[in-house]
Amino acid sequence: MSPSGGDTTAYLRRLGLHADPFRDTADGPVRYSDPSLEELTISVEALLGRAHRPVLVLGEGGLGKSTLLDALGRRNAGGWRMARIEAHPGLDPQALFRAMHAEFGAPDASAEGGLMAAFEQHLVTLERAGQVPVIGVDDAHRLSARSLRTLLAFARRTAPGDGPPLIRLLLLAEPAVENTLSQLEAVAHGAERLHRLALTPFSAEQTASYIEHRLSAAGAGGERPFSAANLAAIQQESGGNPARINAAASGRLAQGAGTTPVSSGTQRRPGRARTLLAALAGALAGALLTAWLAGGPAAEEGPVAAQARPATRLPLPPSPPGAVEDRPGQIGSAGTSEAPVAPSPDSRP
Repeated sequence: MSPSGGDTTAYLRRLGLHADPFRDTADGPVRYSDPSLEELTISVEALLGRAHRPVLVLGEGGLGKSTLLDALGRRNAGGWRMARIEAHPGLDPQALFRAMHAEFGAPDASAEGGLMAAFEQHLVTLERAGQVPVIGVDDAHRLSARSLRTLLAFARRTAPGDGPPLIRLLLLAEPAVENTLSQLEAVAHGAERLHRLALTPFSAEQTASYIEHRLSAAGAGGERPFSAANLAAIQQESGGNPARINAAASGRLAQGAGTTPVSSGTQRRPGRARTLLAALAGALAGALLTAWLAGGPAAEEGPVAAQARPATRLPLPPSPPGAVEDRPGQIGSAGTSEAPVAPSPDSRP
């Protein structure tokens, strides 16, 4: 099933695609990035790795917070040991600690105090081995205030001897998390140290690039199913939110978009047609004037020549040999001097 809830079989066959280009997942070849996303990724890496600052990435649902977390894990697989935690309301501080313990592969200990000590020592060992411990919490806005407080407090703990933080904390959340954080800041639980970054919706250009990337990854050839009008409608409907772009694009394909594919090489351009007609008209006028100036037998035959004769009363100087052959080119180029008409948005490739 597609993100829009429709059957994808028909349009996959129609467009010759080997996979649904708009399936709602970041797996495989459909991963997408652009300069703004790359810049955000680098900023997160710098804050966690060098500045030792806990980071909060804010964005509404569907903007790609989970995708960003995936990308960070892949990019830093050789230098980070990431514990990825999916937040939910039932994740209390004890469950949160058990999840971190398991994700980092810490050894077990019999007593609670021994368990914490063993866990902290394990984190120090990872750091010394070049594996920076990073906790990435997806959907952090779903955490309770107690669990969020526990995370922020733990992120302030450092290795013995004034060493680096035991963990680097990355929270990814919807803006609603600010309500909980405002309560924690009032009692100074470390929320004031959070460095905030934002995921923003795609611009129209980014949306078009994103759709193109998805289609190419799914095996699309030279023809594209979406016109400029389709792309503009998808942008307006989705607001630049990637999850909603997927649903809008998939829905349009299921409804028949792409029945008449748009090709960058064959798309109609009305402006070009008008320019070509102007060029032909100019060339014809040049040919007629050349024939009249030549005054040869060809100029004396047929109705066109008869209509042109009265023009001999014009006081034109005699043309030197060779000059007549140059005039048609000059007149022809003047005939095409009309500025090309810009293609309409619907006709752009």
